[in-house]
Amino acid sequence: MKWNRLAKLLYSGGATVLAGMFIYVFFSSDPVQELFYRFLPYEFDLLFPLLLFSIFLGLLFALPVYFYFFHDRINLSGAMIGAGAGLFIITIVRFIINGSAMYGNASDEMLAIYDWLVFLPLATMIAGFFVIKTKKNPQMHWVVFGMGTGILISYVGTLGIRYVNNSLTSLFYFSATEWLYVAIGTLLIVICTYLLTHMLIKNDAKNNKLLV
Repeated sequence: MKWNRLAKLLYSGGATVLAGMFIYVFFSSDPVQELFYRFLPYEFDLLFPLLLFSIFLGLLFALPVYFYFFHDRINLSGAMIGAGAGLFIITIVRFIINGSAMYGNASDEMLAIYDWLVFLPLATMIAGFFVIKTKKNPQMHWVVFGMGTGILISYVGTLGIRYVNNSLTSLFYFSATEWLYVAIGTLLIVICTYLLTHMLIKNDAKNNKLLV
């Protein structure tokens, strides 16, 4: 499979969605917001959400360009795969903690780490940057595309289910169960993307051998 302009566009779009989800989950968490509000003067409390929203929009416009031109210069795909893995892990763990809390089986230690789980994707993103090597395996770029596409499709699909059930009260607030739907849907699309690109890469290799 050639890494052409269309592939770059698809990759940059998927990576942007994945990065946007990471930014949203990270900055909307209680520990991060508490840190910001602790060091901001009181009069900036109302301006802070607007400032964050402006930064978020700016990044969403800048990131596609950045991913398009610099995907091969630094290991962005490895970092994005690490971030996606971290988001998947915290979704599963939060679902387990929520389920345990509902039945009164959640320990104080489990509840204490709930909010701080948001820092896990940051750690896995850094680990992915150094550990997951993608230059020799271009298929990993398509895994990033699958992650971004999977998040988008699963997120919109979950909103559709809520709309049908007449429970669509917010476009952003999801329960732990609904986030689990998004995570599982994303995982299935990533697996399908990986298998499809693996098959296409094999076919390309066979065709190249025949030409030689």
